[in-house]
Amino acid sequence: RGGVGDIYWGAGGGAGVYLSGFAEDNTLTLNNVIIADNLAEMGISSGGTTTGGGGGGLFLNGGTANITHATFAQNRLGASPMQGNGIVVINGGTANINHSIIANHTSFTDAVAVHAQAGNNVNFNTNILFGNNTNTGGGGTFTGSGSNLSGDPNFVAAGSPNFNYHINNGSAAIDQAVGSTTAVDIDNQNRGPFDPPDLGADEYVPLYLYVLPGDRSLSLNWLADSTLLPGLDH
Repeated sequence: RGGVGDIYWGAGGGAGVYLSGFAEDNTLTLNNVIIADNLAEMGISSGGTTTGGGGGGLFLNGGTANITHATFAQNRLGASPMQGNGIVVINGGTANINHSIIANHTSFTDAVAVHAQAGNNVNFNTNILFGNNTNTGGGGTFTGSGSNLSGDPNFVAAGSPNFNYHINNGSAAIDQAVGSTTAVDIDNQNRGPFDPPDLGADEYVPLYLYVLPGDRSLSLNWLADSTLLPGLDH
């Protein structure tokens, strides 16, 4: 609904993000974002019957989406005729997906994580696709699939009640974003000291020691978070 009493009919989609390529600015940039745990429900036509849709995480209706260091996880569809648990691309759209994580999209066995209809394009560059019923499909053109990885991103505490999509020690995303020029992560932590950086929105920062020249001090830094460092008394 928009405003008081106004109803917008049509296919449901884009529970996380929706882009219409028919707008004046038809380019979407997603950098260092987590799009997770969204649910796209079936839409309703003006005649009152249900109609399709999709894109539990992202609905790209034409235009171009440049997606870098994003984490798409556990997005869902409300019914099996819908398309793209994580991402759907239609109407001549192009999704450029770089150094990202697309994981754990499992609602309905016939729904794929990244669905591109015929005549649409998805260009991959070194991502993790893990735990999805099916990674890609829909008849569109997919390039760069050979660069993708399939290891467990090992999220700290995915889903309810914590919804924590930072990556943990042992994540397959660590040190895999070769060639990335993104300086910081979603928490504004520097990716530079851990070259190559990690895939997805979060940069895993382990315990590390450093010495500042001239001040004769030794510093120990860590993230004061009991879920990241269980058993640590801080």
